[in-house]
Amino acid sequence: MSYILWHEEHGALMRVDAEAWTAQLRPGEVAIPCEADAPLEDAERWAEEGAARLRDGPGLDEMKAAKLAELADARWRAETSGTELGGMRIATDRESQAMITGAALQATIDPSYVCRWKTSGGFVDLDAQTILGAAMAIRSWVQGCFDREAELADAVAASSTKEEVAAIGWDAAPAPRKAAKKAK
Repeated sequence: MSYILWHEEHGALMRVDAEAWTAQLRPGEVAIPCEADAPLEDAERWAEEGAARLRDGPGLDEMKAAKLAELADARWRAETSGTELGGMRIATDRESQAMITGAALQATIDPSYVCRWKTSGGFVDLDAQTILGAAMAIRSWVQGCFDREAELADAVAASSTKEEVAAIGWDAAPAPRKAAKKAK
């Protein structure tokens, strides 16, 4: 997507090809969606659209796209923040997920498998059953994070106003789903 970066005091600054939600806008700046070949020199057009965007804010579709990106980031942060298992803090970053998956595969192949696992408190011996239990708990945690993101993404898709989109957040209660109209 292409955007004109416009500032209320300085006018059109540049054309950018990126996602609007990645922009670090300063006060008085807006990202105006435009054609890839839109002329930066069309000062009147950008002044009119820029002033309207400052007044009205981003459109509903832009807010939805930004909200989905925000939710994906929140899910990743939650997913990789770790979880508790049997009173122990377990890392759930992507590398740790891969390590436990590998150990779980070996435990599945060899039920007598035992490995030394490094924890924040030192090394512990984990038998196959414990490894599989840990892998299942971590997988459940990770899947729960993705399920929460999907639930919130559905709420974003169902939103029909900017206020509804703004109210959706990772820590907020899920937005109520709109009931489908029954056919008569």
